[in-house]
Amino acid sequence: MQDGEALTEWQAAGSDEERPANSREKGLNRALHILEFLHATQRAIGIGELAKGLNAPRSTTYTLVRELVGAGLLEMAGDGNRVYFGKKLYLYGMAYMRGNDLLRRGRQEVDTLSRETGETSELCMLQSGRYTIVHSSPGTRPFRISSATGLQIPLPWTASGRLLLAGLERSRIE
Repeated sequence: MQDGEALTEWQAAGSDEERPANSREKGLNRALHILEFLHATQRAIGIGELAKGLNAPRSTTYTLVRELVGAGLLEMAGDGNRVYFGKKLYLYGMAYMRGNDLLRRGRQEVDTLSRETGETSELCMLQSGRYTIVHSSPGTRPFRISSATGLQIPLPWTASGRLLLAGLERSRIE
């Protein structure tokens, strides 16, 4: 996904009307939007660019980023001018993987399937109406087709997504 597509897609996901009026809720909502935006762009980003992409005041964005960095949820990139996910989010994700029995068993099955067939296998879940790859196990064959773990793909772009959407009317899919 290109950065411009990520920005446009992220901006289309929510409107001001959906944002809470309470300032504490608004701050939390903006912090969550920062995390979603970073996930959509898939790279470290300058705080000014982040504020612009979020359509949020720079001062508010700087304050939230400073708090999230202090909490370990975000980290400053090597040059100190860009920000990305922090180690604590990784640790939370690892705890989620250990604590979610369905995900743990699904990962085991995907690994077994890949081993037995020699094919690359992926475990995918629906998240926010998108096809999300949560685990991939590479095959042994020389020709492999796979996508990055964490990548979110519009359902109609995938064969299994088309199957999931087969019974829906076009207007509902869009």
